Amino acid sequence: MEHDPVLRGFFHDDSIFKKYLDRVVESTEAPLRYHCAAILSALGIVVGRRAVMQTGIYGIYPITPVILVGPSGVGKTQAIQLAQILVREVTKGQVPRRKGAADDKHMGSKMWLLADEATPQAIIRAFTLTPWGDDRNEDTDPAELAIIAGEMATFMSRSGEKEGMIPVLTKLLEQPDEYSRLLVKDMTRGDRKQDITYPTTSFMAGTTIEWMRKLMPSEMFSGGFFRRCIMVKEERKGQYLPNPKRLDAGELRKMAERWEKTLFRSGYLNQDAYKGGIWRSKTIDFKSSENYWAKWGKIHHERRPGDARLVGHHNALPQTIQRTAMCFAVARQKDKVEPQDLKEAEAFILSLLGDLHEVLLQSEVHGFADYCQLLHRLLINQQHSTESELRTQIKCPGAMFEDLLEWSVASGLAKRGGTKKAPWVELANKGMTSWGTTPKKKS
Repeated sequence: MEHDPVLRGFFHDDSIFKKYLDRVVESTEAPLRYHCAAILSALGIVVGRRAVMQTGIYGIYPITPVILVGPSGVGKTQAIQLAQILVREVTKGQVPRRKGAADDKHMGSKMWLLADEATPQAIIRAFTLTPWGDDRNEDTDPAELAIIAGEMATFMSRSGEKEGMIPVLTKLLEQPDEYSRLLVKDMTRGDRKQDITYPTTSFMAGTTIEWMRKLMPSEMFSGGFFRRCIMVKEERKGQYLPNPKRLDAGELRKMAERWEKTLFRSGYLNQDAYKGGIWRSKTIDFKSSENYWAKWGKIHHERRPGDARLVGHHNALPQTIQRTAMCFAVARQKDKVEPQDLKEAEAFILSLLGDLHEVLLQSEVHGFADYCQLLHRLLINQQHSTESELRTQIKCPGAMFEDLLEWSVASGLAKRGGTKKAPWVELANKGMTSWGTTPKKKS
């Protein structure tokens, strides 16, 4: 089966991604890019800090937070649930059971998998306990947490007990060596803090533009959380399958067993990686890619994003590409990142920039004036577009769309043309550079 060239990094014959993706494509209607992003995040959850690539003073881990954006029914939950099952199965039995167990393996996940009930308090509590209820031993039990949810807005809101989730996650997704959190303010005992060493945090969730407009706090876009995530946006299902091939839990368990054996053999699921309160991660070599990366970095440094709100994301792009390239290398059981891995990671990540820009624009729309501004920004970026494409991108109420176009033409911002079956819209003044302003005509 031929796939989009930007997804080439997922489909090498020796990659553990390939068999999984080939199988889910036969059995689900979710877009392939959703499955690719979800399985990329799943690998990061499983491996965590067990692999590291040293660049400068920081270590980079193959942990890739993912947000799937799209309308209801397009396949977000399907892609996330399948990846979650794989994560749960791979992480079974990796940690010995506590005293008194009937067997020598713990039959649940070795890490916390929080979902819709996640709150800042629940996150901190998860780092202090093992998933089976014991107090975490900082010398032997790594502090690992994955937040996986079909709808991100259910645990990220502007008020209530979930307020403050964004700042907490933003800090944790940096994978700091230490994290301190104020728990309570007690009149008699004073402030209490919870100190966590080597917290490892992963994130995978889905959402819709409508939920983002209504419930997401504004700091999600202005702060560091947004730039730490890979965002994939789709408008429709990947395919229509009248008779999809059955994919049951047993087959997923077998896939998970292959993942576990493969990653264990290659040293990326070493049970002794965390011992004595210290991580002894497997180092992924980057030397063979240094020359290529230096040239790429110089070009990237000279570029500037067209939208000022994407400056933070632009600055974080090199680390995002490196993390993705690490995942490609780990999936192929390699111990080094080669230029090919970086090129394939770059192709995938850069292909998502359009999705990111659309999400940023559409999520900030609330009224007619905002829709007008969105229309104008889209025209500046695209210069020329069909009406059907604009309608899909703007997502305003049906009756309002025609008003938007009439207003844009009447105000001199745009012009319309084409046929009745294929109408188009384009920017009236191709020199226009910002909202509501036009360059002065030369005398």
